[in-house]
This record gives sequence, C-alpha cells and structure tokens, in this order.
Amino acid sequence: MKNNRKLFSAFMALLLMLSLIPAAFAVKNSNETDGAAAGETAADTEEEKAAEQAETIFVNAGDTYYNNGDTVFNNGGKVYNNAGVVYNNGGVIYNNLGTVYNNDGVVYNNKGIVYANGGSVYNNGGNIIEAGKEGYVRVSFRKDVSEYIYVEGPEEDEEGILWQPQEDVLTLKAKDGYVIAGIKATGADAQQDEDGICTLTNFTDSTVKIAVTVCAVAPEISLKTGTYAEKQIAKISAADGMNVYYTVDGTDPSAKNGKLYTSPVPVMEGMTLKAVAVHEGVEDSQIAAETYGFVTVTGPEIEKAEEGYQAPAAGVITVRNAGETNAIIESVKLEKASDCFTLSTEKGAVVAAGSTDDTTWTIQPISGLTKGKYTANIIVTLDGGSTVEVSVSFTVKKAA
Repeated sequence: MKNNRKLFSAFMALLLMLSLIPAAFAVKNSNETDGAAAGETAADTEEEKAAEQAETIFVNAGDTYYNNGDTVFNNGGKVYNNAGVVYNNGGVIYNNLGTVYNNDGVVYNNKGIVYANGGSVYNNGGNIIEAGKEGYVRVSFRKDVSEYIYVEGPEEDEEGILWQPQEDVLTLKAKDGYVIAGIKATGADAQQDEDGICTLTNFTDSTVKIAVTVCAVAPEISLKTGTYAEKQIAKISAADGMNVYYTVDGTDPSAKNGKLYTSPVPVMEGMTLKAVAVHEGVEDSQIAAETYGFVTVTGPEIEKAEEGYQAPAAGVITVRNAGETNAIIESVKLEKASDCFTLSTEKGAVVAAGSTDDTTWTIQPISGLTKGKYTANIIVTLDGGSTVEVSVSFTVKKAA
C-alpha cells in the first residue's frame, strides 16, 4: 500500500513538471524573439509575413544550423543559409541564395541579398543593400579622388557618408591641374561632356559606386612646331605640384624615361620635343609634343669674268632641312645690288624633313657689267617669320 502511494506521488510530480515545460519554453522563445527583433533591420511587409509563416529557428553562440528554407534568428552561431531568411545579430552566415538582415555580423554572401546595417559582407555575387535614407542614395567612390575633383550634389553626414538626393543631379568637376579622363558608375547613368564635366542621373540602386580616372593636365611647350634657322629656347610649363619629364629623341617621356625638366631646353637642330606631367595619385598627363625643322641656306659661288663677258651660268641656292618636320619656305628675295642679279623665283616651297632642295632657286648675274665687284643678299623667309640671310658676289675684271 505504501508503495502504491509513493508511485502515485511520483506520478503527480512528473505531471506537474511536464505542465511547466511549455510555459518555460514560451518564455524562452519570447525573450529570444525580443532580442532578435531589437537587432533586425527594417524588412518589407512581405519578408515579415514570410518570417512569421516560416518555422523560426534560434542559433546561439557555438551552434551551427544548415538553413534550407527556414527563418533563422542568428544570435551568435554559424548558419549555412541555402535559401532561407536570416536575421543576423552577430553571427557568421555562409549565405548561398538567401536573404540576410545583417546588423553586426559577418556574411559570406555568394548570391543572396544582404541588408547590412553595420556588419561585414564578403560579397561574391550578391546584392548588398546598405541602410539608407528615404529619397536619397548612398554614394561611394572606389578610390578617394577628393584631392583632384569637386563633387557637387551629395550631402555628407556626421560619419562622412555621402547621400545624394535621388531626384537631383550629381556633378563631378576636375580641379585646376587635373582632368577627368574617364568615369564608370553602378546604380546610375554617367555622362561626360566636351569640357570634361561628369554628371550622374537616374539613380536606380540604393548605393551608387563611382570609379573615376583622373589625369594630370598636359604641360605646355612655348616653342611651337615650325621651321627655324637659329638656336631657339623651349620652355615647358605645367600646373603647380607637377613634375615634368621630357625627351628629344622621339621616345615617350615618363618618370622612368627622359629628363626631369628644370630649365629651358635649347633647340639647335631639327628634333621632336615631348613632355609629360606626372603627379602621384593620378595618371600621367597626355604627352605634349612639338616638332622642329632646322634650316640652313647656302648661296652659290659664281666665277669671276672679264669685261665683255657672256652671261655666266646661274648659281644654285641650296636649302637643307635637318629637322623632323617639313620646312616651309615662305619666300626668297634679293636685297642690295638686286639690279645686278636675276632670281629664278621669289615663291616659297616645302622642303621635306631630312631633305635638301637645290633646284627651286637659282641666281644669275646680268650681262654687260663693267669692272667691279657686285654683291647681293639672299633673304629666305620661313613660315614662323624668321629669316635666313646669305650673300652672293660676282667680280668683273678688266679685259686683258
């Protein structure tokens, strides 16, 4: 009898314990659910409904869960999320296809969608949606170019994040000494006009990422392409802070090729002068180049003659172009004793680079000159306005 009473008491105690388990479990679920809800980012109505309808799983620190399609409130564990929804407070998620509302956790996101409030996302192919502001899109640059360009449109918050009004235009302009050489953007349409000013419109994503290529402005060479006959000086100028490198052998200059410009470059022969501006942090400038023709003129030597001579043979005026560009001769004229000589033509001509003209211009003394020495100056005018002057003489002796 005593044994029966003991069994009955034990049975009643067991029933009492079993009756308390659902309540404890409910309290636990309530506490954990409240903690997860405090760390959730804003989810749309459909996602919340889906979360309510799906099975809810809590993954605590040290636990691992393979989530095929459930809704997981991930407090601190590891979730291999194949297709489900995860509210990730601080855990680690290997997210293959699912959706993650990520407060402070780490997500290895292969193809899923991550709403990331402050967590780290290693995004192999998925879509990351940052926490945003209504009517704005978040703007980020793949490389800091604020030293070289002006950004007009976005508003900067206390954390240094740029927010662009979605309906406005974002404008990028190069600062003095620089030029925007190219722009690419995701989440917006980017255009660049003839003046190099870039505009972004039609913002389609919550985050816009911009990649800008900035170059230094090309230097300027004071001595322009042309034909010269005397030593010249070429000065090279560039924006403040730029290093300029130049070459005279036809190769392209760079920080590794050519000379650093420190003083004017002498031009004493035909050559091509190239210069580039270099600045750390941006691309090298376009190469500035000027090419020079360097002309020499030689007058003829005319043999002496006796009084009563017949007209001697014409002498050739020789023009040599040792330059790397065509030499343009504007005109050839005689001065001083020009009435004692005749010139074949005063018209100009083009002497090709590296060639000699010894056929276009000839000079000849006239007949009937009496005893004496006759001299004339040959004036060759080049396209740049400079001139080359040589003299020619003819001597008439007394007849024997």
